[in-house]
Amino acid sequence: VVLDPGNADTLVYKQLLTEDQWLEIEDRIYSEDSQLVGVEVGIGAEALLRLLSGINLEEEAEKLRGEIEARKGQKR
Repeated sequence: VVLDPGNADTLVYKQLLTEDQWLEIEDRIYSEDSQLVGVEVGIGAEALLRLLSGINLEEEAEKLRGEIEARKGQKR
């Protein structure tokens, strides 16, 4: 999964990668003439933990409460 697309215009935050895509990106990142800066990709529990740690639960809960209230008002 893409944790930080850096300056790569073909990558998007939280983008799921195939194994082939992963290997290609790793090769590009670590090549001597690499132009990629700030790109971070991860796999497994460590990547999942990074993604989850970026979620503000209080903010998300408030947003969902607002959406629920808005929908309740539409039904009345």
